[in-house]
Amino acid sequence: MHTCTDIDYADDVTLLVDTQDKYPIALSAMDEEASKFGLHVSWSKTKIQNLGCGPTPFPVVVNGNTVEPVQDFTYLGSIQTSNRNSSSECTRRIGHAGGVMKRLDHFWNQPNLTMPTKGLNLA
Repeated sequence: MHTCTDIDYADDVTLLVDTQDKYPIALSAMDEEASKFGLHVSWSKTKIQNLGCGPTPFPVVVNGNTVEPVQDFTYLGSIQTSNRNSSSECTRRIGHAGGVMKRLDHFWNQPNLTMPTKGLNLA
């Protein structure tokens, strides 16, 4: 069995712990390691979330900073929910796609553009 303790994406970090009592330990260790490289944790942006079954975690205080729990969190452009339901993410993406298609209306409705210019081949 392999234990993943952190996964790094760009300048974001995800810490995975299996019990709530490990939140302060993991967050404090991350803060300590980051400081070795001159990096600082943005405590106002740092959140904790239960990604499985179980209750919402309690707020955690790390080095005098309160880290708030959340049910939903946008991480790298995707909504992560505690209830494992992707409907809000699907709805958001469909809305984005609909908005993009709506902005193309002025292009499709231009009578001076031919069908091949619009990318349509009617042959």
